[in-house]
Amino acid sequence: MLCRAAAAVIGIAAAFFRIAKNGQSDGRADKDLLRAVLEPRRPGALKKIADACDAGANPDAICPDCSTSTGPVRAGSTLLTHSIHEWSSNAVKKLLECGADPDLADENGWTPWMASTLV
Repeated sequence: MLCRAAAAVIGIAAAFFRIAKNGQSDGRADKDLLRAVLEPRRPGALKKIADACDAGANPDAICPDCSTSTGPVRAGSTLLTHSIHEWSSNAVKKLLECGADPDLADENGWTPWMASTLV
């Protein structure tokens, strides 16, 4: 059930994302990035994060309201803040390499730095 809900949200996730920094994303890269960040322990996820960012996805995007196999995703979190909450250090590192802003507050007022003090 959660997989179907996550798949449905991923299908419309581009609407929740901020416009990519270079303006070249067609929405597919945003969906690929979200999928990889929501399931960072799947084989190839880190490469998918890098590939999606190279294709124009925004590493500072906002997570929609959805669930993953590990539980609910806090809507309004940045991808970086979500990765910190999920203890996914490899995804955090990859998002930072792709240009995610560690000082950017999410829609809930949390910065990645603040989130990292609570995990």
